[in-house]
Amino acid sequence: VAQEVARTNGILTFEDAERLGYNRAEAWRELVRRNVTELAEAQKIDISNLQWYGAFHNTAHHPHMHLLVYSKDAKQGWLTKKGITELRSALGNDIFRLEQYKLFTMETDLRDRLKKESREEIERLLAKIRDSYAPTSEIEMLFLKLVS
Repeated sequence: VAQEVARTNGILTFEDAERLGYNRAEAWRELVRRNVTELAEAQKIDISNLQWYGAFHNTAHHPHMHLLVYSKDAKQGWLTKKGITELRSALGNDIFRLEQYKLFTMETDLRDRLKKESREEIERLLAKIRDSYAPTSEIEMLFLKLVS
């Protein structure tokens, strides 16, 4: 499993780690603490039996943490490819949560602005149609459907 994990790509680039503060051991420790439940689930370990140790390495190209996880109960604990994927996803989502929030906020603002501008443009077109031509209720109804 260690060899397989070593072959997988890391979650963070050097630039991401610098920008997000994951160039310090404390940040990685807090990341694991915030996600201890997900860690236990991915490793098939009852949370009351979970033990973990981490070693942070701030290498020039790839700040990262080696994580040793085991159960106090020798009958618990195994890691699958699915567990690795789920754990990487949970940690990645946690690391990038503030950026995701910013992106969702920007997306919502853009969507709202697009709706407003579209509504205004359709209302301008409707006014132009009413002023230039004899209004047809069918065309007006179609435009009104677009606005709503």
